[in-house]
Amino acid sequence: MLEVISNHWAVLSASPLTWILYTLILVPSTFALSRIHFNEKLEVKDERLQLANDEVSRLKDQREALTTKLLEHGESIEKIQTYMAAAPKIYWGTAPPQADLGKDGDIYLQVKD
Repeated sequence: MLEVISNHWAVLSASPLTWILYTLILVPSTFALSRIHFNEKLEVKDERLQLANDEVSRLKDQREALTTKLLEHGESIEKIQTYMAAAPKIYWGTAPPQADLGKDGDIYLQVKD
């Protein structure tokens, strides 16, 4: 705005009525156009925010459902984990196994190169 005034000072000082009319027309129209422009952007952002909130709510519901299922099947999961930990593991290599490899009951397969 300051640049407009400084560039057109000769015209504005010669006829102040032009300046007053210019101000009375330009300022309200600038505010109106800005409001229209930014309201459209705000509406788009509000819509995106609502979609994001819906997605967060859906994910929270899914998390709650999965947590409930985990709690319901907790004993089964613990039994499976215990069984998997106790199951022998199978190792393989080209050299004989070292003493610190695995635990008792694990299987070691020695293959040729």
